Amino acid sequence: MIDYTPTQTTPFSVKEKILARAWNVVWLIFYRPTPWFMYRYRVFLLNLFGAKIASTAHPASSARIEYPWRLTMGHQASVGERSWIYCLEAIHIGENSCVGQGCQLITGSHNYKSVNFELERKPIHIGKGCWLTSDVTVLMGVNIGDYTVVGIKSLVTKSLPTNKVAFGNPAKIHTERYRDHS
Repeated sequence: MIDYTPTQTTPFSVKEKILARAWNVVWLIFYRPTPWFMYRYRVFLLNLFGAKIASTAHPASSARIEYPWRLTMGHQASVGERSWIYCLEAIHIGENSCVGQGCQLITGSHNYKSVNFELERKPIHIGKGCWLTSDVTVLMGVNIGDYTVVGIKSLVTKSLPTNKVAFGNPAKIHTERYRDHS
């Protein structure tokens, strides 16, 4: 039998660990209690911690954003209530894209096949004009093409092309979003 004693370690520097804990305090005391209309203040706090958030973006007060210095949100991008944005690696949310309520964007996991249980990280890219409806989970390494919609409670494990509608567990493409009527 293998001597299996995985160590839960992270590859982050002491500085980054301290910054993450400082952000947790700021999130709890200054970010989370804000009313819905104070999105510019929340954008300010995120940008203060190194995020690149457009002033017109709308991150919800109950959205749990971890490691915000790896988050980018474009013009009019939004993150809904109770969403979890886990930025172990870069997450980009394009302009006019909506990450709905209760969504999870997860950029890291542990290698369960390894005795050392190493952390694995890959970025997530959400194009412009996308809509992740409600309770959608997007796993690390996924790119969602411009104008794509992902249906409720879907699990996105692989990248999705532009202008599609996908749903399911795992998410599969079912149709185009727009058809060219020219």
